[in-house]
Amino acid sequence: MSSEPSRQRQWLEFATSILRELVAGHAPSALAQRLCRLAESHAPGRVASIMVLGEDRRLYVFAAPGAPPALLAELEGLHPGQGSGS
Repeated sequence: MSSEPSRQRQWLEFATSILRELVAGHAPSALAQRLCRLAESHAPGRVASIMVLGEDRRLYVFAAPGAPPALLAELEGLHPGQGSGS
């Protein structure tokens, strides 16, 4: 079991690596996929996603590497707000 300082150090190192890769020109979508995979590894059986708000005020999937295609289809174009999971 990881100690709290060790876990905090791991998260800091991960965040630092993501920022370095972003500055180095890595695709934001690839970094978002990586972030979702990390979140999923800490919550087995769960699906992580990163959504973006479109100009039409709807949500669109930016990253969700563990989501099945049927879930991706349901997530696309959601209206954010009360009762919508936001």
